[in-house]
Amino acid sequence: MKIEKLRNYISESTLKKAKELAKNPKELFTIIGEADAKAHTSKAKKAFDGLIEDLKALFRLVKAWATLDYNQVQWQTIILGITGILYFISPFDAIFDLLPFGLIDDAYVVATIIGMIKTELEEFKKWETAKSQNNHGRAASNSDSNESSSSE
Repeated sequence: MKIEKLRNYISESTLKKAKELAKNPKELFTIIGEADAKAHTSKAKKAFDGLIEDLKALFRLVKAWATLDYNQVQWQTIILGITGILYFISPFDAIFDLLPFGLIDDAYVVATIIGMIKTELEEFKKWETAKSQNNHGRAASNSDSNESSSSE
């Protein structure tokens, strides 16, 4: 597994927890909700600077996979993504998050994971864009057909 780069940061118990969460969507959604809330804090935005959009895309990827909306992703990618999310929400990691510089290690771990799965994350974003355009097109088409049937 690609995780060897992060052995000094990520414990076996975190990897085990990530695998358990991958099989429990309800708990996974709770964790993603916590992570999303933390990502919106000014401290996280500052620490993650250019990574915040990729971090949020990671949340969406894992959520779409868990809801079975998106399955064009490797199991290893999902486990890496969940591991990154777990590391991000844990205040007790390599550098305690409550310290002024406490998210530096989180940013490193998440940036490394995003780098490892960048290709799949970009494919997911393309899928999201296409899905959004298709849904928007359907909504416009339904609106047009509703207008034409109401004018008859």
